[in-house]
Amino acid sequence: IPTSPTATNPRASRPMNRPRSTSSSTRSGDSAGPSSRFPVEAPPSSLPVTAPPVRLLIAGAGARGSAYARLAVDTGRAAVVGIAEPRRHLREAIAAELHVPAEGVFEDWQAMLRTRLPADGIIIATPDRDHGRPFAAAAAHGYPVLLEKPIAPDPAGCAELARLEQESGIRAAVCHVLRYTPLTTLLRQVLSAGAVGQVIS
Repeated sequence: IPTSPTATNPRASRPMNRPRSTSSSTRSGDSAGPSSRFPVEAPPSSLPVTAPPVRLLIAGAGARGSAYARLAVDTGRAAVVGIAEPRRHLREAIAAELHVPAEGVFEDWQAMLRTRLPADGIIIATPDRDHGRPFAAAAAHGYPVLLEKPIAPDPAGCAELARLEQESGIRAAVCHVLRYTPLTTLLRQVLSAGAVGQVIS
């Protein structure tokens, strides 16, 4: 998910240094006091400029949606500003845990997207068969999308979402998280080494 477009450029907030006097002496007859020299400006503060958190919407607060939301917030660089989940106990629990404002809590993704909440991206973790409609709606609003796998239940559905991504110009990615686990990495190495012969399917 891209960083917030409203993030402040750290360089833009630093004051421009003014020219300093390079002379170590004063003119004849001038006082040697501080008033006879250009004022020396203190160096800019070394404190880092903190960018505002990435604002996220969560469509689907089941096991995957909740996990991704927690991981994002735990980085200290993201905040959940909207969540949609039809199951009340899950919706209320994750909203309370992640401090989602009351106006950002919804029973379904349709209601959440209709409000056009100011956000920098959306995580879609609805059931597999229901990825297409929220993806299309999010793309229409210009939200970048992180989509839980699978993209769609069939090749036609995958092709349709790829078309929507291209036409809308949004940035979209799929959560193939298991690809990066140690177990998957080891398994790939073993299979690539021919431990079980040639893999054909």
